[in-house]
Amino acid sequence: MRGYVPQYDFAAHLIYEGLADGQLKWVGLADRGAGCFDDVVLGLQDRIVGYQIKTQTNPEAFGLQSLLFGAEKLAKKLYHAWKQLKLDKPGARVQVAYLTRDFPRLNDTLGPHDGDG
Repeated sequence: MRGYVPQYDFAAHLIYEGLADGQLKWVGLADRGAGCFDDVVLGLQDRIVGYQIKTQTNPEAFGLQSLLFGAEKLAKKLYHAWKQLKLDKPGARVQVAYLTRDFPRLNDTLGPHDGDG
């Protein structure tokens, strides 16, 4: 359980904010319809948001290319979760959010170019 405390704290914060501003309609936890973005799913007045929360004691640098398209295949998971939530809630505006304490590498690139065009 100790490893989930930051995740639970953030979920509690999101739920409180949704209640405080009158936007929260429902909360999903471990929502199978959200793929791996099921840590907390919020049904708000204007949208549905599925969150994947990754925390670790010692944050590390990451490269976007490897995060999105490497072993984690986060881009594919993002799309799958978004698509499934859209199918489950037709007509709703759907968002997915990946939250981490890790930070992007300063010398990161997304492709073979150095940003020169």
